[in-house]
Amino acid sequence: MAERTPTAIANMPEGRPRRPDAEERVNDLDHAIQAGIVEACGGFSPVSLGRAWLDWSVHMMVSPGRRMEIVGRAFAEATRALRLGAPGGGSPSAAQDKRFRDDAWRQWPFSLYAENFLAFERSWDEATQRLHGADPHDLALVNFLGRQALDAIAPTNFLATNPVALAQTMEERGANLARGVRNFWRDFERAG
Repeated sequence: MAERTPTAIANMPEGRPRRPDAEERVNDLDHAIQAGIVEACGGFSPVSLGRAWLDWSVHMMVSPGRRMEIVGRAFAEATRALRLGAPGGGSPSAAQDKRFRDDAWRQWPFSLYAENFLAFERSWDEATQRLHGADPHDLALVNFLGRQALDAIAPTNFLATNPVALAQTMEERGANLARGVRNFWRDFERAG
């Protein structure tokens, strides 16, 4: 007796999606979770981030001489920033950075904000270089991530600490801020 295909299966269109098996569902779940983690970590593997941070921090912990050197240089940077950012200091290092080229950054207290920020950047660079035994790639990754965090808190990013934005706000009577809020919400809705 010949086997017959049930009519319902025989009449099923070929293009109909088949039901994924258990292994495919598990793989899809794993992929979705891993993609979410990578997205939350800014596109970096969390394992790579953790490894780089651990490499840097452990080598820093076991290098008291290097830590003392970094602290000494950071103190020198802070002292220099206070001197250059003080009234009449001229803020010469800030003038070399494109973010602080406008003459308004030479006026106190904005000169102090700019010089202190640049001192923090130089100190972070120093803390993530020349660490005996640490992987140079890990040091570069830790430096990059730290610089991203510093850039996020730069005085150029805040109205109260940015003389150029303050002047524009005064000149436009706040219209620039209203445009900024509209742009923010438009971007937020697009990303949503």
